[in-house]
Amino acid sequence: MNASSNVSQLDALHLELLHAAIPQQYDTIGVMMPGVAGRIGCRASAYRSAAKRLCRSGAGNVESVLAAFLSDAQCRRTQGRGYVQEVLWTVMLAASQAEGIPFAKRLEWLDKLAQCIDNWASCDLLGEAVKDFTLPQNEAAAFAFLDALIKSRNLWRIRLALVLMLAHMAPAGSRPLKRAVQLSSAPEVLT
Repeated sequence: MNASSNVSQLDALHLELLHAAIPQQYDTIGVMMPGVAGRIGCRASAYRSAAKRLCRSGAGNVESVLAAFLSDAQCRRTQGRGYVQEVLWTVMLAASQAEGIPFAKRLEWLDKLAQCIDNWASCDLLGEAVKDFTLPQNEAAAFAFLDALIKSRNLWRIRLALVLMLAHMAPAGSRPLKRAVQLSSAPEVLT
């Protein structure tokens, strides 16, 4: 797949979400997310639906849209422009829920998406959506990922780590929960 088809897929996703936008929703969200730019006012069902459609189209399609989004986000950051939050949220959901993605690859995607997070809603959405985080075979990689997020000293990456721990480690039982509590007591979290 060439770069122009990736861009057109991202553009198509953006247009789909624009079509689903409800101005009243934008006004309501604006109250709950002050200072967060780049919202178009979609209901959660619209971006969740778009993410499911992306997931059904296959891991390769999710990866190409993710690559296009990350490239566009990097370009926008260097120009001092924001990106559309609902597009970010759709890509986050698709990347964290697509079937057939090896856990190491999923963590690589999540790490790249974590660089785009600049608000609590994105942290919470991504942290809750991740699949396979507490499977025994993924435990070592999951904790290494959490540790790297915490040691980054970035407010949003630390919050993402905490949300991942609350959403996945607490329900998983005693051993993962004890390790999560130790991580959440790190100086980077407490300061």
